Amino acid sequence: MTGSSRGYGRQIAVGLAAGGAKVVLNSRGSAADGRIVARDIAAAGGEAIYVEADIGDESKVRDLAAVVARKYGAIDIVVHNAARGYERAVDETTWPQFEEALRVNTYAIIALARHFRPLFRPGGKFLYVSSIGAERGMPGYSAIGASKAAGEALIRSLALEWAPDVRANTIRPNVIPTFSLRSFTWADDLWKVFEDEAPLGVTGVEELARTALWLCGDESDYVSGQVISVDGGFTTSMRRPGLTTRRRDASAVKKSEGV
Repeated sequence: MTGSSRGYGRQIAVGLAAGGAKVVLNSRGSAADGRIVARDIAAAGGEAIYVEADIGDESKVRDLAAVVARKYGAIDIVVHNAARGYERAVDETTWPQFEEALRVNTYAIIALARHFRPLFRPGGKFLYVSSIGAERGMPGYSAIGASKAAGEALIRSLALEWAPDVRANTIRPNVIPTFSLRSFTWADDLWKVFEDEAPLGVTGVEELARTALWLCGDESDYVSGQVISVDGGFTTSMRRPGLTTRRRDASAVKKSEGV
């Protein structure tokens, strides 16, 4: 479970442990937070270990797989939640900045697939946590959005290449003021837009975690290669405040249809 020391990743990891999974927590930094998550899981009766590793470095992914193999021998689930990137406009993004986003958000999928595929039991699940920025443009999100969209394409290929033994899916979170989101200068504006436009309103990380746990469980065995947005309808909506409350009368409808 990459990127599991806080935010979405922490919630998913805790949920997996509560369901009986033995969880290997991972992050590049925030090691203290990761160890706290492992301790909290253990206190609740679950089992978890924390391994600090930069998932954007394939040698570290290989080492992480070796730790998992020695500890557990085989796996059922990989969740790639770690992400990285800079807030930059397209024409301000440097090549190294784009490469860094790609290393964690995209290349890491290849590294995880290469080194963890031999450990998967039949019926395993690979889950990628993407972003609404893979579909909708957001200012300064160019490199992250592009790398996330590329990651989604890789997951679709995994779903084909690993069938029928392993299912691979993508989940897109709703807009939640997590530590990562708050690092963007426009975070408050995006949150306001989400509040205004999400047809089902706003919620917390719990909704995302529930869907992620479903995708990691047996109930989703016939689901693979899919991108599931858990955003209250935000990415499919053209809603604006007041728009859905206006209705045309019958004569206006007929006139419009006759044009």
